[in-house]
Amino acid sequence: YLRIPPVRYTVEGLDLIDPDQRYVVASNHLSGFDIPLLFRVLPLHGRFLSKKEIFRIPLVGRAMRTIGIVEIDRDKHGSSRRAINEGVKVAAERGYSLLVFPEGTRSRTAELLPFKKGAFRIAIDTGLPLLPVVLEGTNRISKPEGRIFYPGSVRMRILEPIDTTGMSNKDDLNPFLERVQDMIQTEYTAMHDEAMA
Repeated sequence: YLRIPPVRYTVEGLDLIDPDQRYVVASNHLSGFDIPLLFRVLPLHGRFLSKKEIFRIPLVGRAMRTIGIVEIDRDKHGSSRRAINEGVKVAAERGYSLLVFPEGTRSRTAELLPFKKGAFRIAIDTGLPLLPVVLEGTNRISKPEGRIFYPGSVRMRILEPIDTTGMSNKDDLNPFLERVQDMIQTEYTAMHDEAMA
């Protein structure tokens, strides 16, 4: 998939990842190419949680089930949070790290969107370290909702994992979210400015 446009990529910070450790990976989201890039580069058994509606798309749903994407059924569990907790449980049973886009959707302006709390709740609830990842340039390969691919270069920067031991949702959730959002925003701005220059 990455060879189609083609996508050339460079990665920084792989040495910060312990392949034997499970993580909650939190990455910004610019393009449909973010997903195959994360799968290709990160030395982890990582999977996404995805709402059940995506599984209804012909071929896409079958491919997602084949590679073990965890289905979230909000109707079955009565709320998004309960459905996500069930998905997290399934991922843990399968030994997967979780890959999450805290923005919740792709940015259409190349600017980061406000982060939602889900990834940070999951990390705190499971006690898994949170691994921040910054992507730059995938939006120049493919625009959100676009059907045309362009050749180009992408950068991925992996940041220091954050230990969540002892954190609580009551006291630490918002400061934790703000800290990670600031880290990713700072790195992304620097990377984007370099790319534009």
